[in-house]
Amino acid sequence: MKLESMNAATDKWARKIKRSCMSRFSAITSVRTTIIKTLSYPIAAITITEKDCNGLMTKIKGAAF
Repeated sequence: MKLESMNAATDKWARKIKRSCMSRFSAITSVRTTIIKTLSYPIAAITITEKDCNGLMTKIKGAAF
């Protein structure tokens, strides 16, 4: 999974979260159980910069919190 596909997965997840009506607890649970798991699996196989990582996390935080 390259950075482009990680960005696509993050964008898709963020759109779904923003459209849903869920509690803060459910949003936090979704972060831990879905998108973080999706992104953490390929991290060992690729190299991303801190800037790229912060960009992904900004999208996640913006959608969930």
